[in-house]
Amino acid sequence: MDRAQIHYEVFSRRKAGAQWTLEQATENRTAAIASAEELLKEGRAISVRVTKETLDPETREFQSVTILNKGAPD
Repeated sequence: MDRAQIHYEVFSRRKAGAQWTLEQATENRTAAIASAEELLKEGRAISVRVTKETLDPETREFQSVTILNKGAPD
C-alpha cells in the first residue's frame, strides 16, 4: 500500500469578520504550527488555523482535519 500524501495548510484572519487567507502549505507539521504561532505572536493575524490535508488515493480528494485553531473566535 502506498503511503498517503499529506500536507499541512496554515490559514490566518487579519481582522474580525475577514475571510481566512492561506498563508502556507507544507509537508512539515512542526513548521506549519510554528508559522501559525508566529503570525499570532507578531500581531500579523488575530486568528490562525492549521489543517492536515490527506489525499484519498481512490477519490483523489483531500480530507481536511483542523489540528490547531487559535486566536479570536469566528
